[in-house]
Amino acid sequence: MAEGAIDEWYWPSGAAVPNEFLTRRWENDGWTFQGRIVDQQIEFVVRLDAGGTTRQFMLFRDDEEPDLWLARDRFGTWGEVNGAVRDDLEGCEFVAIVGSVAGMLLPLAATSPPETTGDRAGDRAGADFQTRVASVDAETLGVIGRSITYRRGPLSGAWSIDGDSYLDVDHRWHIMNH
Repeated sequence: MAEGAIDEWYWPSGAAVPNEFLTRRWENDGWTFQGRIVDQQIEFVVRLDAGGTTRQFMLFRDDEEPDLWLARDRFGTWGEVNGAVRDDLEGCEFVAIVGSVAGMLLPLAATSPPETTGDRAGDRAGADFQTRVASVDAETLGVIGRSITYRRGPLSGAWSIDGDSYLDVDHRWHIMNH
């Protein structure tokens, strides 16, 4: 991947969907996702290494310093930067932000384009796969480890996240039905 390669996404306001922006940039041999949820005045940064492993998550609400800063070491152990080890997040591969389209698509967008992500679940409608995520509540700054199920929809770009309505996405993760 060329240094500085960028993808950008935007999700307009709709029923329960805030204005959201997400940028994915290749830098320092890994992906950096930078997102903004306008309605909630939240910004976040997720850094992944070249293999797609989540290394850092930072959430900013109203300050230059992160309100929440999680990091994962090379052994897969999660912890709060300048804080405690988070054994409760053991096995979490990604970070997902509750109530955020961008935040819930991060585990998918972090790994591959939508047309190949289906390989994880299979190409048939109804096929699914699970991944364990560190689920962040941006309002309370609570973080819990939980499993999320992504289910392949009836169309090639359709995905359901934890049984919610299907999101139809194009080949660049732009949501088509919101």
